[in-house]
Amino acid sequence: MDWQKLKWQVVEMSFLGGIALLVSAHYLWQRTAVEKPLLQLLRQDPDVSGVTLRKENGSLAVQVELKAVPRLASTVERLDTLVKKAYPRVSRITYKDRSNHALDQIYHDMHFAVYQAARNGTYRDMANWVHEQAHNANLQDYRVEVSSTAIYVQLHLQDAYLYRIVPLAATRP
Repeated sequence: MDWQKLKWQVVEMSFLGGIALLVSAHYLWQRTAVEKPLLQLLRQDPDVSGVTLRKENGSLAVQVELKAVPRLASTVERLDTLVKKAYPRVSRITYKDRSNHALDQIYHDMHFAVYQAARNGTYRDMANWVHEQAHNANLQDYRVEVSSTAIYVQLHLQDAYLYRIVPLAATRP
């Protein structure tokens, strides 16, 4: 082969065109084979009001906006399983609520006990403190649940609701 007669500009353009084609094909595959089915799956769930997908450090992160749910812990565990089964490489799943200033203040008053319980295992003390704070704030609808991985706090006040998931100390990365 005579290397001097080779048209290097044609080789370079062909190489760049091939790379562009591969990148485009990967992008289309990611959108149609991964993201679109995951969005459809989550949007069909009766407890989900919205879903946002975004890239974080090269991985897919999912933000799920929840409706008012009766039990946050079981809803989150079910949705986590659903997402991990549909796309195991999701880096993070976060849950969004519809809180307001009053609920944020109530949670602020109780969050120290929640984090202390997550670290030290003082769940009864936390439950008593949360009950006392909820009673003082005239909250009729609230729930605190403890699973093997997290503490789930949900507070409801009229049309607003606050959801917090605090990982237990033993399960933190």
